[in-house]
Amino acid sequence: MHCGACVGLHPDLLEFEDTDRGPLPRPVRFLGRGDQSLAAAWAVCPGRGVPFAELFDHLGRSVENPLLGPCEGIFTGYASDEAIRNRGASGGVISRVLIHL
Repeated sequence: MHCGACVGLHPDLLEFEDTDRGPLPRPVRFLGRGDQSLAAAWAVCPGRGVPFAELFDHLGRSVENPLLGPCEGIFTGYASDEAIRNRGASGGVISRVLIHL
């Protein structure tokens, strides 16, 4: 259910860990003194501290995958413009939609 922004910003620093409060990002390596990389990743994490397991129970939703949460379908895609696809994150879908809008 996390968007993965924090882990996506620094996959060399963070990974998801299953906890009793749902999947949460955790550090995978030691940060040096003064390294602010983790602070930036933590600042953009929209799911920090959200008890997803309890939330799904409260809503009466079953969850097959706790990292994704309840979903109707999963699709993949990419921008048809090769320049946007190569420079955008995850295939440039959001970048292309925003350019169109």
